[in-house]
Amino acid sequence: MGRRAKPAKVEAEAKRPFTRKAPKKGAPRAHELEKRLAEAHAQVTEGLEQQTATSKILRVISSSPTDVQPVFDTIAESAVRLCGGLFSGLFQFDGELIQHVAWHNVTPEALEEMRRIFPARPTRALMTGRAILERAVVHIPEVLELDLELSVQVVGRTLGFRSGLWVPMLREGTPIGVIAVTRAEPGRFSDNEIELLKTFADQAVIAIENVRLFTELQARTADLTRSVDELIALGEVGRAINSTLDIETVLKTIVVRANQLAGTDRCTIWEYDETAEEFRQRASSYADEREAAILDSFGRATPIPKGRGLAGRAALLREPAQIPDIMIEGVYESPWRTPQLQAGYRALLAVPLLREEKIIGVLGVSRKTPGVFDPETVRLLQAFAAHSALAIQNARLFREIADKSAQLEERVQVRTADLRQSQQELRALSGRLLLAHETESRRIARELHDDLNQGLALLSVEMELLGQNPPESAGQLGGRMQELTARVRQLSSSVHALSHRLHPAQLEQLGLVATVRGLCRELAQAHGLEIEFIHHQMPEVIAPDTALCLYRLVQEGLRNAIKHSGAQHVGVDLTGSADAVSLRIVDDGVGFDPRLIQGKEGLGLVSMRERVIHLDGEITINSRPSNGTRIDARLPLVAMDQAERT
Repeated sequence: MGRRAKPAKVEAEAKRPFTRKAPKKGAPRAHELEKRLAEAHAQVTEGLEQQTATSKILRVISSSPTDVQPVFDTIAESAVRLCGGLFSGLFQFDGELIQHVAWHNVTPEALEEMRRIFPARPTRALMTGRAILERAVVHIPEVLELDLELSVQVVGRTLGFRSGLWVPMLREGTPIGVIAVTRAEPGRFSDNEIELLKTFADQAVIAIENVRLFTELQARTADLTRSVDELIALGEVGRAINSTLDIETVLKTIVVRANQLAGTDRCTIWEYDETAEEFRQRASSYADEREAAILDSFGRATPIPKGRGLAGRAALLREPAQIPDIMIEGVYESPWRTPQLQAGYRALLAVPLLREEKIIGVLGVSRKTPGVFDPETVRLLQAFAAHSALAIQNARLFREIADKSAQLEERVQVRTADLRQSQQELRALSGRLLLAHETESRRIARELHDDLNQGLALLSVEMELLGQNPPESAGQLGGRMQELTARVRQLSSSVHALSHRLHPAQLEQLGLVATVRGLCRELAQAHGLEIEFIHHQMPEVIAPDTALCLYRLVQEGLRNAIKHSGAQHVGVDLTGSADAVSLRIVDDGVGFDPRLIQGKEGLGLVSMRERVIHLDGEITINSRPSNGTRIDARLPLVAMDQAERT
């Protein structure tokens, strides 16, 4: 039988007291001084080498903020050289598995053995696993004296090492890796060598954290940049919709900006013709304009029948549809397949244009690289599709109005002279409505320019300054990133608030009383104003036009009180009766002299009067300087029901 194995000598790190042997009595003093001088010189040389190695590692960390591998490689080489090792290795731990990530002076046979063992879960049989589990240095002076069940003995015989040192990398006490150094001869590692490897472990942790923080910073910066670009593009599209009735200009703006932000090679908007049951190309944009001449002529000459191609599929499903690679046979059957392949396009995405669940058209993009479109791109194109649907719907409504106006004009021309006065009154009313519409559009445009665009411009400048002069500490950087994130959220809230002012969705969902109560509460909190809202005997059902009119009256009345009157208290009273709904708004502001503004009323007062007159209602506005303002409006229920039926 073989010799019985000795007990294991796996040792945790321990400090040994420094002792100095006394010189033998009678030894020459010169010899003693020479020996001490040699020892001091060796210590200085060793310390200088260690300091040089740590400085080198720090320089590598500084020069490689996005890649930790050069740092690992430098640590592995320095550990072998300064500890007189046979070979070294670095291991990372992700909470489940240990991965072998760097090595130095390892033979091909040894490397093959390491690849056989790792990745592995941490166990006490593996010295790397023991260092991770115990969160302490594992020191083995003699591998052959270990218990046979420890795999390090087998590995040591295979790889040719007799002693080893395993130092854990700890991040706030949590193990994230191990540095290992082995020697071909048995023997202990010195305290200086153990401390050196612990320093290397700390530097490896710093490198890992730097890469993680830098990667997170890049990702957050990219997200913020993309969000700002999207807001700017959508703001540009919104301004185009509000500033012109030229549908071609609006759709061209949409496809150009969508193509740029989505990073695609072609973007097209197809409008659905219900009569012909086909999609017709309306606007397109190309990353390479040389392709426009061929594909545009083909697209305008080749409408897509209902239910055919990717556009038909997206329209049928009422949701985005995509094809990662049209080169695959059978996945895309369309007359468009051949010309798109000839142009180099591989991946397609179609997003339906919906307005109240009705198909308006399709927005499609093409890309020359195959693959699935990421969710962020799909979401972005859905936003552009919503704007496209609104623009096309507005153009259709405008065409309908234009057609009806032309028909009306033809009928008026053949009528008798007795109807000419009615024709003049109708034209005057149309002019007032158009003036109110244009004035409202300008107000919305001003809000977009004064608030959203200036906020976006300021945010863009601050981000550029942050990129040029990043803070020195991660804490300061995190604080700045939080400030910028809050600014983006504030801008998003501004866009949401503007959308709410354009059309209050709560009115349809919650009813007039609840919506007005919410408006009063919101404005009171936002402007520090006391707003008292009361209601009496309000009917359960109110025609939508009348509810919207009353809501707009309250909205405009409160807005005037906040903006112009300097009021501290405003009262809002809604009262229902058998045949009408009455509204009263009273503030204690500075008031004004109605005689001085006759013929000079602003858009708010004109809009309030026009809304009430349109529903056959009555409105009076009473005010005196220093005595506040009172607005009284009355809308008949009979007129409301008739308006709803028509």
